[in-house]
Amino acid sequence: MIRMLPQRHTSRCRRTTLWILIAVLLAGYPVLWPATIARADDGRLPDAEQVVLAYLTAREWVNAFAMPEPRARESRVPLDDASGLAVILRHNGRVVGSAAVSVSDRTEPDMLLRRALGRALGQVLGNPAVANLPEEIRSEVGTHLTLELEVAGALEPLAGRSFSRIAERLEPGLHGVALRRGGRVGMLFPAKLRAGNAADQISTRIAGLVGELGLPQTELDTLRRDHQVGVYRFDTTHLAQRSPAEFPFETDRGDRPVDLDEITLDRVTAMTGRLMEHLTGRLWPGGETAEDHEMRDAALGLMGDYRAVSDRFSPLFAPPFEQALGAYAFARLSGADGIDGAWRETAGAFAITLLEELAVIEEGEADPIDSVTACAAIVLAASALAEVEDAPEPDLRAQRMIAAAGDEIIEQLRRATGRSRPVAGLPDDGAAAPPAFSTAHDATLVVAAAIQLIRQGREELRPDELRAMLDLIWSETAEPNHVSLFPWIVLAEREFAEIDPESGPAVDRLRSVRSLVEAARVGDRDRDDHPVPWDLRGGFALGDPEARRLRPTAQMTRPAAGFAMMLRDEALTPAGEREEALEAHRRSLRFLKQLSVRPELEWSYPNPGRARGGIRAAVWDQNQPLAAQIMALLLLVEAHESIHALGAEW
Repeated sequence: MIRMLPQRHTSRCRRTTLWILIAVLLAGYPVLWPATIARADDGRLPDAEQVVLAYLTAREWVNAFAMPEPRARESRVPLDDASGLAVILRHNGRVVGSAAVSVSDRTEPDMLLRRALGRALGQVLGNPAVANLPEEIRSEVGTHLTLELEVAGALEPLAGRSFSRIAERLEPGLHGVALRRGGRVGMLFPAKLRAGNAADQISTRIAGLVGELGLPQTELDTLRRDHQVGVYRFDTTHLAQRSPAEFPFETDRGDRPVDLDEITLDRVTAMTGRLMEHLTGRLWPGGETAEDHEMRDAALGLMGDYRAVSDRFSPLFAPPFEQALGAYAFARLSGADGIDGAWRETAGAFAITLLEELAVIEEGEADPIDSVTACAAIVLAASALAEVEDAPEPDLRAQRMIAAAGDEIIEQLRRATGRSRPVAGLPDDGAAAPPAFSTAHDATLVVAAAIQLIRQGREELRPDELRAMLDLIWSETAEPNHVSLFPWIVLAEREFAEIDPESGPAVDRLRSVRSLVEAARVGDRDRDDHPVPWDLRGGFALGDPEARRLRPTAQMTRPAAGFAMMLRDEALTPAGEREEALEAHRRSLRFLKQLSVRPELEWSYPNPGRARGGIRAAVWDQNQPLAAQIMALLLLVEAHESIHALGAEW
């Protein structure tokens, strides 16, 4: 059980805490990020000094793995304006205890800390690995735990007739939400949601609070009318630490804002290197199997999407298209200007490794030739490698796969040509496509690969047929969905200009897409003229154009990679527009860096080494989809190429 500290000991702890706080404040230690200190005076958040004192008090209790008696004066920790409090205890990044309490008819603000921490420490004690330790060792467990403290401010009433409408009014991972019925309050704390990677599941989790309040599972409108349920939003102050012995720091959505001034060429290069290391670390087995596992030496290539909270990959190995797309991104990196020679050599070798392993079809793997998009990425990867001076060739089996991929592309395009319109019905992304392909995005990728085949001397297809297909893709895709064709439409148009200079790229169309997407770039304020959280700025809000809140995700890497290609094309970005376009691209890279797992974020990962350098799906979503990693690498490669070509000084 959790020991109770004698009163004399806790008095000494309180005096020590005060001296620590004074020393911290005098030394100017960055316990709080300046932006958050400024917002603490708006009446919605508890007093910053009280929160810091509460944290340091809790840290003393965790270290001792003991708390004062419930009725002791030392159990009462002032948090005058708090509406609730959550604590999370981690061991090496993994959550081992968490609890949340709210101010209600049974809990006063100055008892929030003791109640929440007592429950969390009880969970730690209930962990079998801890419960079986000798008592003298168990008492030291707390010194190995990191502590998060999240304190909720004032409850702000929210209108809305459904849980989904309420969720639209909340910033995932930043805002908390509460339900109140009489004197009882149920609260969802953003830090706890983030710890379970459930910040984007707010509407489902709000419905879960209904049961906690003893209410029937019914529509929110009914709960409001028949049970006088109130719904509220709240802001929080969140303190965390990187290791048990370090001072706390405040986070915004578990992170810190990346400033635009941090986007220099050197730092972009460093980000490229970290992402490159992250991806090469995903090569099977990547630490996933025991030394004697029967599949340990299988040629399975890249593992799939990384689920950060569970520290698992799902699927365990990626499908052929993503494997081939990874080979293309690394092949492009191996020939990129402005990149260190050793990095280029490593990238080229890794691209060949991916192609060679893709050519080996292990049990449970699909044949890449059965996927026309995988074939297209294979052709693009091989073409990019062929342009690198002194690049080694892949083995014979991979060469046969590359040849077969080219044959499959030509066969599929033969089926698509000679028909003036696509088959009836639109594909899932809302864009039309030639009949051999499921989406216009896929068709564009295949045409881009086919252009490379023509450049290599394949005569089965004529340039005018590919030009007609590109025009068909443009015309049969609704204008708002043109962004779904990026970055491959930029690649296809620029490459087509190489084989037919008189045709030239579809300049007006490409520039129109860029203008349309730039209008969706997240700035300082949203459509209702409310301030936008700093961590979202610079990304593209590509979702519902009618949505009130702007929520960019890692999907922005696709158009941003295309825009990076356009930067170095005089027809697409005239000299008079380059400075503005480069500055806009810096904002894209700022958001990309915000998504990346930097040292400021590693404290929250069970396996920080595996997550390091990767790109999160969103600032509120710790998962790292493989496609997002690959497209981010391609974006960085294209950015390096353009910055180098233009001689830009960042």
